[in-house]
Amino acid sequence: MKKILTKRSILLALLLIGLVILPFMGLSNYMVRVLVNCLLYSVLALSLNMFSGICGQISLGHIGFFCIGAYTSALMSLRLNAPFGLCFLSAGVLAAVAAILIGIPALKLSGGYLAIITISFSEIIRLVIVNWVSFTRGPMGLPGVPQAQVFGVKLSSPYQYYLLSMPLTLLV
Repeated sequence: MKKILTKRSILLALLLIGLVILPFMGLSNYMVRVLVNCLLYSVLALSLNMFSGICGQISLGHIGFFCIGAYTSALMSLRLNAPFGLCFLSAGVLAAVAAILIGIPALKLSGGYLAIITISFSEIIRLVIVNWVSFTRGPMGLPGVPQAQVFGVKLSSPYQYYLLSMPLTLLV
């Protein structure tokens, strides 16, 4: 048992070292952006694993909560000039409130019925975002979202975003 734990610890340490030095191995900005997206989608996959893998429920609505968080952060940053930390926390809180609002009526459901409720929720979110053009610009998206500023440092390169997203992903 101790030998397996040691091998696992060594592999984990090597993986962490690799994650830290990977973007500095001469990768293009595009490749580092792809790595950042991989880290962000890893957080989404980890949350889905918790719901499906650990709780044993079927959810097809995770992207709806992801969308609520993303649009909350972007709109607060664009319209209110809110700092990154406040946008980040507000995105999580609003997505959690939406999860509670959808979760309370769905508490007694499981299996296919829960899947139908969750996918319906995500579809409603998608339709609201696409059709509320005056608020979200609909299918045109939200251009000009300001760059994040963390501890007084303005994140301007993909490498800086990678160094922000990697520990957050590891924390999740």
